[in-house]
Amino acid sequence: MAGDGAERQGESSPWPRVGPAAAQPEFRPVVFVLPGLGGEEDPELEKIWGPARIVLELVPITYLDWTDLVERGCDFRAIAEHVRRQIEAKVPSGSIRMAGYSIGGHLAYATAVGFQAAGRPVGCVAILDAPLSVSHFTPSLPQRLRGRFRQVLSLDPGAALSSLISKCLVMDRSRPLLRRFARYRRARLPFGFDVHLHHKITMQLVRRIYAAWWDGVLGNAPPLDAPVWLFRSEEHEAYEQHDLGWAAYCPNLKVVPVAGSHRGMLDSSINGPLREAFVAAMTTAEG
Repeated sequence: MAGDGAERQGESSPWPRVGPAAAQPEFRPVVFVLPGLGGEEDPELEKIWGPARIVLELVPITYLDWTDLVERGCDFRAIAEHVRRQIEAKVPSGSIRMAGYSIGGHLAYATAVGFQAAGRPVGCVAILDAPLSVSHFTPSLPQRLRGRFRQVLSLDPGAALSSLISKCLVMDRSRPLLRRFARYRRARLPFGFDVHLHHKITMQLVRRIYAAWWDGVLGNAPPLDAPVWLFRSEEHEAYEQHDLGWAAYCPNLKVVPVAGSHRGMLDSSINGPLREAFVAAMTTAEG
């Protein structure tokens, strides 16, 4: 596997430059962007997508709210279907390009496999720091403690309280209460607490229903033939595979190590090589 992105940071880059001075091409490939779960785990993706819009038409994909999941039986397949419908509505035919950050990388892969099975071409898939194993998405105890500490320092008790309440509400025995609470989804709460709470409920609920869906995807998926680029941050343990487990499922895989942590890899101060490699992958893909 090649690590071109990290190795060439100090050299003259062969990738197309992306910046305010670059001329916008007549044709911009459409790339569907699948975010992570959001919140503390999801950096501001516009830090990388913004400048790339000069040469790519980036289409953000949205996920379902927790109230939609409750109505649909709390099945993660509803989110995967929602993602596929958005893509088909924008580009009904032809080749598809996708990029997914964190859990969005899993959704991008699963969607690509579905299109491939249906006979639709997939031009390229970019996976941004998404290990194959679901267990790696669970923050370690030190990471959780640091998160709580940051909340204390930021004097944001709403975030800490909403996290606690949401964890209780998404438990299986609390589902009847969660369905009843869904009726008040649009109700405003003091100090903007509803914003914190609903966001945290969505995140916690997705985490609970996600693993079973992903195990099913991997258990039935044929190899994805399309070119797949894995952008791997520095925030991984020494025992983890260089390809983070993806090579067994993506025979046409290219691994690009990039600077920064899972959260920090998209920071504008260091993401230039990542953005250039990403643009190169999407503009050279077939279709």
